[in-house]
Amino acid sequence: MLYLHKKNLLKVYRCTMIDYKMNTFMAVCKTLNFTQASKELNITQPAVSNHIKAIEEEYGIDLFRFQGKKVILTEEGRLLLNLISSMTNDIEHFKDYLSHNRSKIRLNFGTTLSIGEYVMSPILTKIISKESELSLRMVVENTQKLLELLDTGKIDFAIIEGYFKINSYQSKVFKKDRLIPVCSKNYMDKDNVEVKEIFDNWLFIREEGSGTREVLDRTLRGMNYSIDDFKNISEIGNLNTIKALVENGLGISFLYESVVEKEIKNGNLREILLTDFRAEHDFTFLWKEGSFYSDYYENLFEILKGE
Repeated sequence: MLYLHKKNLLKVYRCTMIDYKMNTFMAVCKTLNFTQASKELNITQPAVSNHIKAIEEEYGIDLFRFQGKKVILTEEGRLLLNLISSMTNDIEHFKDYLSHNRSKIRLNFGTTLSIGEYVMSPILTKIISKESELSLRMVVENTQKLLELLDTGKIDFAIIEGYFKINSYQSKVFKKDRLIPVCSKNYMDKDNVEVKEIFDNWLFIREEGSGTREVLDRTLRGMNYSIDDFKNISEIGNLNTIKALVENGLGISFLYESVVEKEIKNGNLREILLTDFRAEHDFTFLWKEGSFYSDYYENLFEILKGE
């Protein structure tokens, strides 16, 4: 599946030359706080400052700027962070490649909850039934956590529904899906109404950091509304629990059409028809910008999308 020629090994070797100063830089980027970074690295704060200064002098750039006590990453610092993150990810990929059967298809990735539970199951079923040589690890987390895992090389790629920094990743559209309001079959008789007319209902919604929550929040803000306009709000991290509460007539939710397709078909849930609300969002396949393994991830995308 993956072949490394001798001429490419030099690049991989160079990628491993990430020294302690770069680890310090990444820690400061993560915390945007020199004191917190020193605690995480178990070194003194002056040592953190010295490491950052040494990098800045070596490259002739400023990595951070300050607004009062607030630490802000510069554009040059962001570019360096993206480079180091890609290198870290590639190194972890290479280590894992060397430690496993190299003829196997390797799927070490993450998905958000909606995608992991309701999109990937049939895809993985087909792949596993056909491939005798397969290394599979799928992590299910919210969008923010998956991007952290991707940046630190814990996963090779991710399929997410949330938003991300375009310049930090290479991406391809995996699937488009509608985010729709749903209720139980006989819960309410409101249809063909504006979204503000359903604010008096109890809303069950995913936690902050989830893609579903972020898409709903941005869509409502674009209409000059917010999630807080609903009568009551309950944050729940489990989609099946949300669906069960809605099915029992306790409130409403906004969920992806693929997540509630079965329940709508069997009549346990129905879409609330709104005249002014439409949210269609991409499920995105992404990996680190500038990765040595970009061709490999392009190939995996085709394998998964083709199923």
